[in-house]
Amino acid sequence: MLNNSSIFDFSQTNVKKENLFIVHVQGLVAGVLLITIIIELIQSLLIYLKTSQHALQLTILYQIALIAVVRHLFIIDFEHANGQSILGLALLIFVLGALSFVNRPKIIQRIINSKKDEK
Repeated sequence: MLNNSSIFDFSQTNVKKENLFIVHVQGLVAGVLLITIIIELIQSLLIYLKTSQHALQLTILYQIALIAVVRHLFIIDFEHANGQSILGLALLIFVLGALSFVNRPKIIQRIINSKKDEK
């Protein structure tokens, strides 16, 4: 029935990358994340202008930066990316995560104290 051995020959790659489903999904996710970044930037600008709690603004900026890095991870082509750029992205994610972790308790405490002062 299947005597032709060329059916199972995987040495030649004739797949066009732009026709793959994963490329379209990556583009869709990157677009959604870009919209999320824009919404977060507008929201953080409005919070900055309305309130005097600028420490909260710093956490929002960390979150926006993390979303931007994740968006970049979806767009990057790992087959052609060099190790330095991938290592740089990993270091950037680590630093942004550490900054968010360090500043989070201080900001939560400030919000709790400001709510106590209002009562």
